[in-house]
Order: sequence, then structure tokens, then C-alpha cells
Amino acid sequence: MIGELNDNKGEAALFALTQMGGDDVSEAAREKLKTATGMPEFRLVRLLYALGDPIGKKALVTIMNEQPTLAREAALLLAAEGQWEARQFLTNLLKDRYYDETHHNLVYRAKAALALIEAGDALAVTYLQDLLRKAKPEVKASICTLMARNGKRRILPLTQSLIEHQDVHVALAACTAATAVAKPPFQERLGSLLDLQ
Repeated sequence: MIGELNDNKGEAALFALTQMGGDDVSEAAREKLKTATGMPEFRLVRLLYALGDPIGKKALVTIMNEQPTLAREAALLLAAEGQWEARQFLTNLLKDRYYDETHHNLVYRAKAALALIEAGDALAVTYLQDLLRKAKPEVKASICTLMARNGKRRILPLTQSLIEHQDVHVALAACTAATAVAKPPFQERLGSLLDLQ
């Protein structure tokens, strides 16, 4: 199923195999990786990376450097772990002030900032703050959900003004993010729930 061309089925298989884990799953993924291409290959690499297999990390770095269409997604995973090239890739992306302000692009930029925050980059908080200041309410709510998944205390002050936002969805998402940051057990349960969606 992880080799499915249908994204939903492939992502569901990736989630299930990641939860199962084990040496047999890693071994089967390494074997399938030899012949996989495109998105199925990327899912297998992400599976190996999530399972802690060194082949997964090496393949992610290769994908980031050689496949421009997948570089952004690979950089998110690697930067959160502190990989230097991935951090530079995301930092350069965030420094670029000229971009199309679509929902997808703004959410990706928030993911990039949160990956850098995860790696310990204090400057990334300012990028996230800037996004929250100028985004539309639906984007702010999406970013708050990402902040809840991240769970770093450094982002807690960003939720204060959003909790008082006039849009109920934004305020609720900000309250959820603040609770997730303040209560790690809640953040773990919320992360598991969001993984299922």
C-alpha cells in the first residue's frame, strides 16, 4: 500500500507502518526502495527515516539536493533534526520576502519556521510572528494547529494575541496550541490525533 499512487492511501500506509515499526518493516522498506521511484520512493525514505534507519537519512539528504520537487518536504524533516544544509535551505526560503501569499505557501513557511525552532534557531520565531501578523484567519488557525504539534515553549507568547482574536476558530486553535505547549501529555495525545487525520 505504501507504493500506492493515491496519496491518501499511501500516506495512510506510511502512518500505519511507522506505528508498527520493527526490523521486519525496515528490512522490507529497504528492499522496496531499490525499485521504487517518485512519491512511493519518497514515502519509503520517510518511513525509513521515521524508523531511525540510517539509509533513510542519507536518502533524504540526497532527495533534498537532487530532486527540487521534493526538496522542500525533505528539508522540513531534516532541519527539525538540526541538519545544517536543510536549515540553510529553509532559512534562505524564509528570508525571501517575495512569494505568493496563498494558503499553501503561508502554511509551508510556518512549517519551515517551526522546523527551525525545533532545531533551536531563535530567529525563526520572528518569521513565525510575521506570518501570524499578516495571515488571514483560516491560515492563522492552521498555523496554530502546527504550533500545537510543535509544542516548544518558545512559541507560547505568540498565542497570547491569537487567543483574543475575534474569529472563534482562530481563538480556539490558539487556546489548543497554548494548552499543548503548556501540557506535554496533552500535546502528545493531540499529536497522535492529528496524525490520524
